[in-house]
This record gives sequence, structure tokens and C-alpha cells, in this order.
Amino acid sequence: MDGKMGPELFVNYMLSQRLAVERDLRKILEAPKRRAWSSSPLVVNAFYGPSSNGLWIPAGILQSPFFDAANDDARNYGSLGMVLGHEMTHGFDDNGRRYDERGELHDWWHQGSIDRYEVKSQCIGDVFQKFSIDGRHVNGNYTMGEDIADSGGIKFSYQAFTTKKPRSLAEKRMFFTSFAQTWCSVERKKSAVSSVLTDTHAPNKFRVIGGLSQFAPFQEAFSCPTGAPMTPESRCSLW
Repeated sequence: MDGKMGPELFVNYMLSQRLAVERDLRKILEAPKRRAWSSSPLVVNAFYGPSSNGLWIPAGILQSPFFDAANDDARNYGSLGMVLGHEMTHGFDDNGRRYDERGELHDWWHQGSIDRYEVKSQCIGDVFQKFSIDGRHVNGNYTMGEDIADSGGIKFSYQAFTTKKPRSLAEKRMFFTSFAQTWCSVERKKSAVSSVLTDTHAPNKFRVIGGLSQFAPFQEAFSCPTGAPMTPESRCSLW
């Protein structure tokens, strides 16, 4: 590799940062573009913007393991389908629910709906609050938005999956397995502890355990007895 790659990389990085600042300054004088992209097509992620009520799916995430046209659709629904449901649910999480259809911030819900929502969402927060890594507990209130989005993502993707056509037991199990495998990762303990303290997402392990343990069709698909670690007697359900 050319020895000049390092210096050139730094110069290019600084140039990209300068151009980004200049672009942002120009935008101050322009009318807002509600559908403007805020990321690169190469990004392996998906986004929901409450102020524009928009959903963005970069090309980068439309590949394995999230999506593959060669996969059976149980895998695709369990992975990318859940991600899309997750992002759509952000429009109704503890922050997104405060924005209306035009992305304007104001209280547009009836107080009774808000009261019930807060009780049900706190139930989800309490579930994740019990998880810990090396004695550090997940802050269920801090991760609540992402946990709510996971809960909705699993439910809505599974509903789409089972509504499309009748599904076999094996297909249903593959749906849940695909969801779990999507978030499978290896992480150093220090990094995991750091994520507990700083990340708005719960650690991947707990996203899987917390999400599936609160979803009744998971218990049905794997015939788990009520009261087992992944099948509590009572569950949290927001939507």
C-alpha cells in the first residue's frame, strides 16, 4: 500500500468536514427540504426523522444479513422487516409521539391516551431496567425509545409475515431466529459496559431477550412453558 495513504486520508477527512460545515451554513438561508437525505446510501442503517415524519432506508442495509433475495422470506421479514417496523414505530415512541403528521412538535394526543401510554411504556422500561452487564444495569428510561421501537418492529413485521400467507411452524421459528441472529455480536466487556452507560439502544443481547420475551407468538412458536425465563406470566404490550 502506498505510504502516502495516511496523510491523504487525513487531508480528505478534514476537507469533507469543512465542506459539510459550508453546506450546513448554506442551508440556513434555504427553505427546509422535508425529504432531503441526511445520510449516505452506503450506510448500513435505517432512520426515522420525527421533525419531517420521514423514513429513510439506505441501499447499504438492503444486503445480507438484513436482506437477501435468495433467502426465504421468513429470514427477510425477521431481519429487515423488523428493522423497517422498528423505524416506523419510532414515529410513536416516547419522543416521536410528540410530533404530528407534519413533524410539528406539540401535544396532539388526548390526555387519557397519554396517561395509558405512559403506564404501558414504563412497563417496557422496567423490563429492560432489570438487565445488567458486570453490575451495570441498563437505564430503561434512557433506552425506552429504542425498546419501544423494537417491540413495535417485531409485532408489525410478524403481522405482515403471517398475513401474507399461512405460515408453518418452521417458518415462524425461522422468523424469530433470523431476528436474533441479526443482532448477534461479539463485544469486549469494557465496550459492553460503556454501551450500557452511553448508548440509547440496549445491548444487542438484551434487545433479543427483552423483545422476544414480551411477544406471545414467540412462546407459541417454540412451545415454551409459561414462567420460563423467556416466557414470563405477564408481558408488556404497548401497541
